[in-house]
Amino acid sequence: MYTSNDFECLFIRYQAESVPADESLQAFCIRNGVPYNLFHKWYKDTRHKVISVRLDGVPPEVPASSASEVSSSVAEPVDSVNYLGEQIEEHFREVREGIKIETVRELKYLGTIGGIKFVDAFYNDTVLVMNSDLFTNIDYEDFYLHFCQHSADMSVAAVPYVVKVPYGVFSLDGLNIKGVVEKPTYSYYANAGIYLIKKHCLDLIPKDEFFNATDFMDRLISIHHKVTHYPISGFWIDIGQHNELARAKEMAKHLKSL
Repeated sequence: MYTSNDFECLFIRYQAESVPADESLQAFCIRNGVPYNLFHKWYKDTRHKVISVRLDGVPPEVPASSASEVSSSVAEPVDSVNYLGEQIEEHFREVREGIKIETVRELKYLGTIGGIKFVDAFYNDTVLVMNSDLFTNIDYEDFYLHFCQHSADMSVAAVPYVVKVPYGVFSLDGLNIKGVVEKPTYSYYANAGIYLIKKHCLDLIPKDEFFNATDFMDRLISIHHKVTHYPISGFWIDIGQHNELARAKEMAKHLKSL
């Protein structure tokens, strides 16, 4: 009996192994002894939902990627820029798809969250911060509800990351071998670069200093603030590398065809 988490791990493997090799989902299932009909149903149910997201002042028919209907609004989207900032500012100079995105300029690179200090004002008690080089259909409504339900000060979206070791791994006690695990598979959760943060916590970010989101997590944890993780059940690709960008474009073509 396969669980949703089993299929999630299989999907990560499918993305990593099969998509670059142009292997079909069916061929992947056959190769791994996975029931294609079950995996395909899970894949369609959880990976291929494109819905409308309403932004303040934006008509509701503007399309965006998510996993379910989003009823809440996103106000005042802002992009902090540094490298190639002029090109990004030029790109966002005009309203695109009915959305106006403001930009703020970092005079020096301030890490993954340090640039947030250049934003003049936040209009909600909860602030969504995310890396710009992501392709994902994270369910933002569910992310926010999870954040509220667990009374978090910061919630970090997380993606499952599977490591397969192709050899036998020793369990050691000094020089003595206590056991052997043959070709183990280890599952972890990795930082997806998407965060929900209580606005008052942003005061803990230093001004005009290099500061990563991971530094911010450590600071919150050190003063006993609540930092939780939210497992992403949809797809997630870091498009900061050319090969990953190409893969995301191919996936986008597939999504449009559904």
